Amino acid sequence: MDPIASKGAKLQVTIATVLTDIPGLTNIKGPTDEFPTIECEGLDETVNIASGNGKPGQVTAEIFFNPTNTVHQFLYTNRGAEIAMRELYPNGAYHAFTGIINKLEPDFSAGAAHKQPLTITLKRVATLNWTPS
Repeated sequence: MDPIASKGAKLQVTIATVLTDIPGLTNIKGPTDEFPTIECEGLDETVNIASGNGKPGQVTAEIFFNPTNTVHQFLYTNRGAEIAMRELYPNGAYHAFTGIINKLEPDFSAGAAHKQPLTITLKRVATLNWTPS
């Protein structure tokens, strides 16, 4: 079994040049970068060839938002700003990226669950580093 798939990843955000874990996250998905291809047909086979640069995607998660947590306060305050982040895997590999938090909608109405969607739109294609940090 793949060790990356068997355990959860975590997201980290850069706060004052320090990578800090974002607590209370579940269902982390992405980055969903896309790379366009051109299908080329030869005599024996069809080959897909990359055509251009990749298109930055998104990272999504669900967050148990805690308004008293300083990391959650940082995320909420910096919605719409470009921030450096990384998705860290259990084996030490990670995706590094910069992105904009464009969805963080805590609901503080009576009886509401504090689990809220979090969407980060990447500014550039994420960089994968396979060397443990």
